[in-house]
Amino acid sequence: MVGGPASQEFPRGQGARRRGPVRTAQEPSAPLLARIKNWQNDESEVVLPRSEMAAAIGNALNQAAGAEARVRRLIGWRGR
Repeated sequence: MVGGPASQEFPRGQGARRRGPVRTAQEPSAPLLARIKNWQNDESEVVLPRSEMAAAIGNALNQAAGAEARVRRLIGWRGR
């Protein structure tokens, strides 16, 4: 939402950095997302490599990996 309460509290581009740890309503969905990712990985080994299902699973896995990387950069996660 452009121009909402968050934009009034923090200057543009500084809100996420100044708020501290990211805690969202999406946290409870993490186990479900992990199950979906596991299913996609399992299915990607079973479906025909050039099928539409393989393309859809590959696309979903790539999108998820990109989103995960953006979240990690946002929260400053450094992995071990």
